[in-house]
Amino acid sequence: MVDTIATIPEFYRGKSVFVTGASGFIGKVLVEKLLRSCPDIGNIYILLRPKRNVTLEDRMKSITDKILFDKVKEFHPENMKKLQYVAGDISEINLGLSPDDYDLLVNNVDVIFHVAATIKFQAALSDSALINIRGTREICNLALAMKKKPILLYVSTAYCHHENQCIKEKTYDPYGDWRKTIKIAESMDRHILNVITAKMKGVKENTYTFTKAQAEQVVLDLCVGKIPAIIFRPAIVYVVVDDPIPGYCEGFTAHIGFLAGTISGMLKCINSSLSFRSEAVPIDYIVKGLVNSVWMKGTGQSKEPVNIYNGSSKELLDFNNETLMTAFNNSFLKIRTVYNWYPHLVMIKSQMLFYLYFMVFQLLPSIIGDIFINLKKGKPFLVKVQRYIFASQIVLKYFGSKEWNIENSKFIDIITDAPNDDNFIIKQDDPEIYENSIVNCSNFIVQHYFNLKLTEHPTSSTKLMILKTLYYMVHFAVYSILAYMLYSVVY
Repeated sequence: MVDTIATIPEFYRGKSVFVTGASGFIGKVLVEKLLRSCPDIGNIYILLRPKRNVTLEDRMKSITDKILFDKVKEFHPENMKKLQYVAGDISEINLGLSPDDYDLLVNNVDVIFHVAATIKFQAALSDSALINIRGTREICNLALAMKKKPILLYVSTAYCHHENQCIKEKTYDPYGDWRKTIKIAESMDRHILNVITAKMKGVKENTYTFTKAQAEQVVLDLCVGKIPAIIFRPAIVYVVVDDPIPGYCEGFTAHIGFLAGTISGMLKCINSSLSFRSEAVPIDYIVKGLVNSVWMKGTGQSKEPVNIYNGSSKELLDFNNETLMTAFNNSFLKIRTVYNWYPHLVMIKSQMLFYLYFMVFQLLPSIIGDIFINLKKGKPFLVKVQRYIFASQIVLKYFGSKEWNIENSKFIDIITDAPNDDNFIIKQDDPEIYENSIVNCSNFIVQHYFNLKLTEHPTSSTKLMILKTLYYMVHFAVYSILAYMLYSVVY
């Protein structure tokens, strides 16, 4: 069947695309993919929010100056002119668009990728609702007003239905009335909203999952039967493993934060179970899923009223946390940098033991470090970083203490059964994909996060052996002292 229909580049030829959230990780990689792999695409309009003391031209330049776009500039430099911004704000009525920009989108857009969202787990319900729910409503209203009957793809999250141990690629019953949630967020006092947020805990773990689940219902209520609609639910978004730059990453979320923290020496432990599955999915897999799912919908290969895809790692990268930790720690030894400490990350299931390990091996050294920094008239920062790390792990505790079966057969189909073109299908024959991607990502972090030059070779095995010996000697000494103190108390 695939041979008788338009290829993916042919499908996107001449089509204009509207992308929200293009300044984020997924959004940028998506825009780059469209510009590079679909060279005859029409214009790509991205929604950019004005910021104080920063012009929209500067914001656009900060996106396109990323090395992520180097291949586009090399092979299709003319396509960079197709990337155009419209001023707006996802949290505003009518997206904050000017009348001219509104008309521009209404008259020209063929495909919408709605990626923008607030991903702060602890955001106030008012903020989350206005961005995630009302923003999605405004996108749907815009799509319904468009003259070309566009395909709307909404990027949700696999964890918005976390109360189900098995999360299927299907719709779920609504969690309350999204219209009432918007009205409450628009009109109710913030302090009262905080009380409502606390009561919401019985339904959803946080405002992020609650509002993303209701945003799915917005798409279902407003768009299904009127325009082609897709709901795409990524799990934990990981680094680029292959396309376009192996190891490319942004931010400090999830596994990227683990890598940056361990390489810097600030992170030593994670609170989770080694037996749990790792749901980290490479971002290039996710982006190929986004691009391909629209192609499937637009070429009539799917007749469902709404297509739903779970972007999880099941059957693709079938690793549990133990395998992942082994890959992490093996990879740290291959990074092209010079260590003055032994890079090692441990995963601890017991919350009490995690707290103890954190205090002894992360917090205490940071306190001592800050004392020395203060004595040298510097500005202490280590304890502040540890406070951030600890708070992040507490926020993620719910998701680190549970395991889900996130079904993804439809997602696998769209990234493996597309036309036989390496630009749009994934490679499944690399047993060392995690370890290789960790090495690439870690080298990227050293070079672009820490602004250090990569060394010609990794740290020598002799030095690593010395650092490893010191690492275990310190651990042995601490455990001995703690054992002695416990013995003294008991006996």
